[in-house]
Amino acid sequence: MNYNELKIESLQIEDNIQEQITHEKWKNELSIMNICIVILVFMIFIFTPLYFLFATNEPKEVLMQGYSLMFVVCAIGIIYYFVGRKILKKNPGMLNVFRVVNITLESAIIASVFYLLYVIHDGLNILAGPVYLMFMVVNLLSLFRLSFGCEVYSAVLCSCLYLSESLYIIYKDGEMLPQIYDYSLISGGGIWLKILFLIVIGIVCGALSKKARKLIRQVALKNYETSHVKMVFGKYVSPEIRDYILKSREYEDNETSEDFGVILFCDINNFSEVLEKYEPKAVVSQLNVFFENMENIISKNGGVINKFVGSCIMAVFGLGKNEEDKADICKSVVTAALEMKEMIDSMNNLWKMNNYSTFDIGIGVSFGNFIVGNIGSKTRKEFTCLGNTVNVASRLQSKTRSSDVARVLVTAEIFQLLEDEKLKAHFNAPVLMSLKGKSQQVEVYSL
Repeated sequence: MNYNELKIESLQIEDNIQEQITHEKWKNELSIMNICIVILVFMIFIFTPLYFLFATNEPKEVLMQGYSLMFVVCAIGIIYYFVGRKILKKNPGMLNVFRVVNITLESAIIASVFYLLYVIHDGLNILAGPVYLMFMVVNLLSLFRLSFGCEVYSAVLCSCLYLSESLYIIYKDGEMLPQIYDYSLISGGGIWLKILFLIVIGIVCGALSKKARKLIRQVALKNYETSHVKMVFGKYVSPEIRDYILKSREYEDNETSEDFGVILFCDINNFSEVLEKYEPKAVVSQLNVFFENMENIISKNGGVINKFVGSCIMAVFGLGKNEEDKADICKSVVTAALEMKEMIDSMNNLWKMNNYSTFDIGIGVSFGNFIVGNIGSKTRKEFTCLGNTVNVASRLQSKTRSSDVARVLVTAEIFQLLEDEKLKAHFNAPVLMSLKGKSQQVEVYSL
């Protein structure tokens, strides 16, 4: 891969990650709008009635005025959020517009509540108390926006609204000016200190938002790398073995485990002759077609490709299965072997018509226990199966190279475990065969 291709790929990765972050911001904004709807409904039907019910010292007309104001503000907010949420769902591209509008509306609602409390109480209590902390709600909601800019904007806007309302309360009544001015503007709990507190909280929340966005970015990058590794890894081993390796921690340090199943070897017996007579490029093209068709048959019948070695295929059936599945495993592998025979005959007929070489294949199948796991050095490992079952299957495949031997040889255990009578009808009478490396002859069936 050259520099330009690497650059294009890195840009594509960056775009994908940015798209995921934007999607997360979009979902968060919708969640914030849902939260605001719940808060406003709560304020209209629960908080405000209870508050006015227990505010017995205030005149009735003042309470009604306050409740009317609160009802109008909350109702407008609820209508906006319902309509805005539907629009944003259909138009994710308007996210930034809605973020600004939502922050402004949230701040305005808090400012309205602040003014409402001023209407039903005296200004001194409002300015001296902790009511200003209501503006922090906007900062906390903006945390989910994952934007430092949104946090700063909400902090500055809330501070300006708090300052303007405070000055309005102070200067509205000239007689209240001296006492409130002395307490609220000069003392340690003064307005300016509260405004500074709101701004600092906004900056801190902004930093947290930025950190959260960075963490989301790292998670997205890690997920992409994991999926990319899986995709590339899956091209060199079957997806089933890939997942078997990735999810099995016991195979991290050259450890192995014992399993049972069926090992199948399939090789092109005349491959050397084909390479001598035909162009390598054409042969490789045929070989890829052969591998693809055989892999489809093996996968369809529940087997997994362990490896391709030259022109040979090593497949495993029943990896990770239970004891009660033995009959089904044997049925699957016999079905696969018969289909592979039919497939190579169809391929050879087609190749003959187009003056291509033909492949003479042999298949060896053995049932039993074997060792499965990672084998290799510290720097390079290979997931494979080892054991007598594997050796027998390989030796049976080698036996098919003789002209007087059938193309498919299977061990007696498979015939004995097989319960499907129709499949058993394809078996020929068993014979005893001497296999290389085996001290005793092995009972073998042919198909």
